Amino acid sequence: MAGVMLTLMSGRKVSADADQGYGKGELLPSIEVGGVRWLSDLKYDDRSIVVFWSSDDPESRAVNAWISHNAPEGQEVYSICTDLNKNDAGLFAELDNVNPRVELIGAVNHDSERQDLRSLMVNAAHTVFFVQEGVIQDRVAVKKMWQKINNSDNQKKKGSVYFDTKTIYAFAN
Repeated sequence: MAGVMLTLMSGRKVSADADQGYGKGELLPSIEVGGVRWLSDLKYDDRSIVVFWSSDDPESRAVNAWISHNAPEGQEVYSICTDLNKNDAGLFAELDNVNPRVELIGAVNHDSERQDLRSLMVNAAHTVFFVQEGVIQDRVAVKKMWQKINNSDNQKKKGSVYFDTKTIYAFAN
């Protein structure tokens, strides 16, 4: 008599989408601020730069302003202040001469105890993310980016030089 073999297997559905997180190859998570869901549309942008800055960190503010003026026209730039609401972040952005075309988000509000905002503060503060269709291509600490900007011959010769995303990315690394 022939034996019957029964095999049980389990597994999970493999998704074409990357997992959410703050590392290279992951989808940058969206956050909810003041009832508005931010960063969920990054998947529709060919390339985006997301800068997390703080009002009490002059380097992050300088990097935010520099990127806002050196990203190519049509390039989406998201400026996220991790310690102020949108109105106060707007005042700092104006003081720092941040390009008005940048999408400005003040992450602090009455919902700032939410899990996604706490996670953002821990994992993304003082960081620049280079994102393609929602997926993080690289992340650079603001401190490293500022050193490159401050010490680079490109910055000293900048004048009317046009920086595209790849140049800014290469410049940061």
